[in-house]
Amino acid sequence: MDLTETRFAICNNGGNELIYSWNPGTMQATRLYFSNYGVPASGSLFFSCTQPYIAYDVEFTSDNNPAVYSYNYQSATLPATRQLIVDLATCVADLAGIRKPMEQRRYRKRR
Repeated sequence: MDLTETRFAICNNGGNELIYSWNPGTMQATRLYFSNYGVPASGSLFFSCTQPYIAYDVEFTSDNNPAVYSYNYQSATLPATRQLIVDLATCVADLAGIRKPMEQRRYRKRR
């Protein structure tokens, strides 16, 4: 639930965080945006404790670096776009490229 107690997210089976508005007066939730909109679920989406409508998520950049992104869900009609807050590989060099594509991973065979 966000700071205004009017937005929340639910993770669906398809791997997305779905955003809802909440009306505390009528106790009703309404799905925001269009039916196929969802933030890819990383399991880490959380709303700010100090800024209304703002959510944060840890995701991977196109360079496979972990990064913190923010989303602003103030609008009930226009979906939020993600904004890069920090690429964590710029803070800790060992995190660069930590997530490799599946074809580059090597698995050990169990004996």
